[in-house]
Amino acid sequence: MDKTTLRPEGRHAPLQRLSGIGIAFAILGLIAMILPAIATTTLVTLLAAAMVFWGGLGALMSYKSAILDTRIVTLAFALVAVVGLLFLVFPGLGAEVLTLMVVASLLLEGIYSILSSLSLKVGHAGWIWMFASGAVALIVGFLILLGWPDTASWLLGLGLGFNFLTTGVALILLGRARQSKQRTRLQFGRRGQN
Repeated sequence: MDKTTLRPEGRHAPLQRLSGIGIAFAILGLIAMILPAIATTTLVTLLAAAMVFWGGLGALMSYKSAILDTRIVTLAFALVAVVGLLFLVFPGLGAEVLTLMVVASLLLEGIYSILSSLSLKVGHAGWIWMFASGAVALIVGFLILLGWPDTASWLLGLGLGFNFLTTGVALILLGRARQSKQRTRLQFGRRGQN
């Protein structure tokens, strides 16, 4: 048995960290939702920097590779680096392009979900939920597209904020549930010993 399980403070430390991480995520999520334009710019800048780094390093490595003729791969990595550099210099352009990618994903997911639900309809009771999910994805995609490019300035930050907030709440609840379960186990253990 490891020493941390013998000390009461050691036993709960991972669960407290889980709740602490959840609180940090939730706070960042709320900030991003309150200031979505700043969160969008921050997200685009970080993604652009990663693209420059990844594209530059990949181009260098594939160029230096003696294994294969990698001209196409080198050019593809260089293109990633150039696009990342453009997004760094013009973060608004980056936000607009990324927003269009989100719209395309929503529209494709909506179409796929609706078509899948219609194929499930025969003999499957839950087909309507898949259909509803697809319809919502299509509606949201079209609404974002109708407001584009104005939606690009806030959409990514708001979406990131919402994701961080829900992840944070989930981690907090998970940490509390585990703490509660451990307390119950300890109480049963003590009762059984008496």
